Amino acid sequence: MALDEGMMRKSEVGSSKSELRKPKVRSPKSDERDHSALDNPNSEIKEPITQNPSLTTKMEVHHHPEVEKKGFKEYILEGLMIFLAVFMGFIAENIREHFADKEREKQSIESLVRAMASDTLELHEVIFTTTRSVTYIDSFISLKKTDVTQLPWKDKFYSYAINGFGNDDYFKTNDGALMQLNTSGTLRLIRGHSTTDSIYRYQFLYKQVLAQESDNYNAYKELLTRLSRLADLTVFRDPRLVQKSYDPENRVLFKFSDKLPPIGTDKNALTEIYNYAVILAGGNGNYNHLLNQQLQCGRHTIAYLKKEYKLE
Repeated sequence: MALDEGMMRKSEVGSSKSELRKPKVRSPKSDERDHSALDNPNSEIKEPITQNPSLTTKMEVHHHPEVEKKGFKEYILEGLMIFLAVFMGFIAENIREHFADKEREKQSIESLVRAMASDTLELHEVIFTTTRSVTYIDSFISLKKTDVTQLPWKDKFYSYAINGFGNDDYFKTNDGALMQLNTSGTLRLIRGHSTTDSIYRYQFLYKQVLAQESDNYNAYKELLTRLSRLADLTVFRDPRLVQKSYDPENRVLFKFSDKLPPIGTDKNALTEIYNYAVILAGGNGNYNHLLNQQLQCGRHTIAYLKKEYKLE
């Protein structure tokens, strides 16, 4: 009997151990209870406690590296390098501006040379016309000792008058380039004194030419006013009485018919006409002298500028 009881106890112990080894099966209700904690925001969720303390994260502290202090010489060297960089940039900018100014100066001089070249052509034309006018005025003045109311002096009176007084051709310089030089400040870029002296002389001569033109025009206007009191100036526009022709250089010549209107006999009025003719002839002579000076100055300046700036 004792042996049977002992065997029964061993079997009970074995069965209890086997029950311990069997995994527990969780019911769906238990899962629902577990998830209910997640669904309920007011429920507390307990975090699992880590059993291994070595898994805990440690906060790392970053230490700034120590800055090495610079010496006095290093500060001087850095300052010197900054100064050299700024100074070299300043020099480079000055060099760039210098070349830009030189190019602008050359372009302005090229325009000035072209303007002076066109002036020389016009000066030739005006000098020729003025010289021709003075010749006819002198011939007109020589009629003072004749009776211009009679032929053939009457025809000569009209012929010399229209050829001598019909000239109202004045020199107008092409001053666009000069004005550009003055207004744009390019003239200050020209460093050669000879260049600026030539330009200033050219401008000065033209001012003298303009002043003489004003004097000539006043004498010309007074002369025509008095001439119109003694002679019928409408004949100059009548193709039946005056015929125009042209010389080899395409300049106008006049030929008169025998039916010219009479000339007044007022001797005092004739004397005034001859006097103003003398004034006009003298003014035109001085005007021609100034024009020749302007022409020579223009030629000299053109040659000098082409050589100085290596222009073609």
